[in-house]
Amino acid sequence: MRMFNFRTFVGVLAVMFCSAGCGGGSGGALDWVLPSTGTYQINAYINEYSLNECSIIRQNDTVRPYFIHSVADDPDIQGLIVFLQDPLGTVAGKKTWYTVKKGDGAGFIEAADPPPAVEPEITPELPAASEPEITPEPPVAPESEITPEPPLAVEPEKAPELPVTVEPEITPEPPLAVESEVIPEPPLAVEPEKAPELPLASEPEPIAESLVVSESPVYHEPAVPADDYSEIPGLEIKRNVIENWSEYRMIPVDRLDRECPSFKLTETLEIGQYLMVFQVLGETDMLYQIERPIYFLGNAELTFDDIQRYLPGFAANTYFIAPGINILLEAQVVADKRLDAYIVWYNGRKSIGEGRVADGANRLVWKAPEQTGFYTIKAVVFPFRPGQNTGINGMVKELSLAVSSKGRNTGFFSKKADRFMYWYQFQSNLLDSKVPGDERRSLLPKDYQKPQWLTYNRMYGLAVGTADRYLLPDTSFTFGQGEQGSGQLVFQLIPVSEGTLFSAVFKTFDNTHLSPSDPLTMTLSLSKTGIMLTLTFKDIFYEESLSLETLDKQDIIMPCITFSLNRSQIAARVSLEETGMETKEIAVGLTDFLTGEGTFQLGETGAAPEVVAIFDELGVVFTKTPLLPKTKS
Repeated sequence: MRMFNFRTFVGVLAVMFCSAGCGGGSGGALDWVLPSTGTYQINAYINEYSLNECSIIRQNDTVRPYFIHSVADDPDIQGLIVFLQDPLGTVAGKKTWYTVKKGDGAGFIEAADPPPAVEPEITPELPAASEPEITPEPPVAPESEITPEPPLAVEPEKAPELPVTVEPEITPEPPLAVESEVIPEPPLAVEPEKAPELPLASEPEPIAESLVVSESPVYHEPAVPADDYSEIPGLEIKRNVIENWSEYRMIPVDRLDRECPSFKLTETLEIGQYLMVFQVLGETDMLYQIERPIYFLGNAELTFDDIQRYLPGFAANTYFIAPGINILLEAQVVADKRLDAYIVWYNGRKSIGEGRVADGANRLVWKAPEQTGFYTIKAVVFPFRPGQNTGINGMVKELSLAVSSKGRNTGFFSKKADRFMYWYQFQSNLLDSKVPGDERRSLLPKDYQKPQWLTYNRMYGLAVGTADRYLLPDTSFTFGQGEQGSGQLVFQLIPVSEGTLFSAVFKTFDNTHLSPSDPLTMTLSLSKTGIMLTLTFKDIFYEESLSLETLDKQDIIMPCITFSLNRSQIAARVSLEETGMETKEIAVGLTDFLTGEGTFQLGETGAAPEVVAIFDELGVVFTKTPLLPKTKS
């Protein structure tokens, strides 16, 4: 056994010297020791995306490692190991080992799990082969015709001379008989009485061992103890590389090319950040290692389907965007509550917004530039708020927007705008489009809440409901003797649920007691059967309605309230601009006097937050020119 190991070592040295002496050019000893391609560039596809595109991984995702540059002709590489490592440096889950099959069929390995431990020695009979009684035939002198039977090689008459003297021509013959490579069992050639010559006869022992190894060159399942892997034929990796077979999933390959076979990441790991480690293996050592950061989602849901764009109101051409208008961009993200999903928005390479998805940051209002052209909006979604050095690549979507003069500014009431005192288009703000620079003319959130912008079809508008109430600016009237004030409110909206769209409260004064009296209210509300106008004074209700299946269809409607009032009476009616339908006039005589003071409000307080409608536009008119004939009290 010693001599065999020594010869193996000498053979390895000979190969090294031969490589150094006759490699030439790019070959030679250095290529045997160092990687032929220098630093190995390794990456992996997670399903259809590379880690450079998205490094977020779910349980049961498909992982397919690949070399950026082909290594098919690299003689150094004999394997590749891929595994995950947690922030503390502990291996998480199984390691995947791509091992190159040997050209002579001694490749390893087909089984994913280690074979049961088997007695390691396949050749325990070799020492027994040296017993003389088994094979008397292995001749002492095969070259002589007189020695087919080694004990009879000595003539009877010369028997007494044998122990005394040995002929010189006969003594060199036993070593010649031992040198023959045909002798399968050379130890039998040793005779007990010729003890000095026995060491020469024992030299063929390594020949017998090499014959045993060559008899079974293919090893599909290594017959080795579970704690010793250094003797596996066809696998020269050191013992410190293989800790435990149960930690590996083995994938045998004919060669490592640019792309490796894929495997599924079936491990159940904690949600969080990990490193995906790639180790390039040589015959006996690890040649190269690289680590790439990833985020493991496990079974937590995080999807990013697309980016949608919505215009304020309706436009004749929805493909082109008019310069200067505000576009609502919405990233369609669904995130598990166990995650703290985060999004970053870009216009080209410039960051234009970011924040937590739970806080509504997946929606962004972008003002189209005055300069026409194509603009690319990009959104990147992460399962957590990324730091500067995490290296995690999030989910990316892009949207191309065409800003052109062919896109006209939206506004259905544009032709009526000249007669409006206030005109609200809700282009992601509460400003009066008539005088956008005057904050005093803006709608005021009654509960100081942040405006909620909701989408419908290809447009967006202001949410109005029980938790989204807004006050119009000063709506006081001043009445002279016999004068009458008039007003009109025109809405364009999408019905969502039952509830109050608008309410006005007018103050009254009791001249008898010279004190404030019960107010008069006017409300516009939605129901399942239609739209209703109601006047209420001192617990007396006056109603008129229009039958309309508004909630089922959720079509755009344009209700219009027209009213007139003086010190002692009020009259009102409601109509639908799109159909021309209108209610009868409601006229209410008052015992108390209207002071002319009042408040106008969108939405009304309710038991639970609920959106009643999405407002697209609102036009308000106040004049002293009567729009309705005077009614008698």
